[in-house]
Amino acid sequence: MNDNYCIWDEIDLRDYKVVSSQLFRFDKAPFMNIYPKKIAFSNEARGMLNNCQAIRIMVNEQKKTVAIRATPPSESNTLVWSKEKLKDSYIPQYLCPKLTEHLYKIWGWDLNLRYKASGILVQFSGRPLVVFDFSEADSFPTRMEDLVNARK
Repeated sequence: MNDNYCIWDEIDLRDYKVVSSQLFRFDKAPFMNIYPKKIAFSNEARGMLNNCQAIRIMVNEQKKTVAIRATPPSESNTLVWSKEKLKDSYIPQYLCPKLTEHLYKIWGWDLNLRYKASGILVQFSGRPLVVFDFSEADSFPTRMEDLVNARK
């Protein structure tokens, strides 16, 4: 028999409280991860911009926020956001060590961690933007390969 298993003849549930389902996140929120050398977005973030072809990334250094918006691929400073052949499985990731090094430095982040923030959809001048707030980002240990690459 498993050591973590036992049989109780009775249990008093009067001191237990039911946990509200409102305390759990069931939806698939859009996320952005910032690693020491790259950034990555969840499929949900891609879907919020209707799987557009290209995006523009904007950073507010003081507020620790990153905004993305759909942009025609012909405009300057755009990044490919959708790959037609891989549209259901493509997760946008971008190698950008100069950007991430700058953000880690100005935001006082630890290179041994990656940072993850959820995004919200905002309408600005009739155009959708997804804004990620890194002022309250979750942090996680970075994988060994990311640590090695970050220190090169």
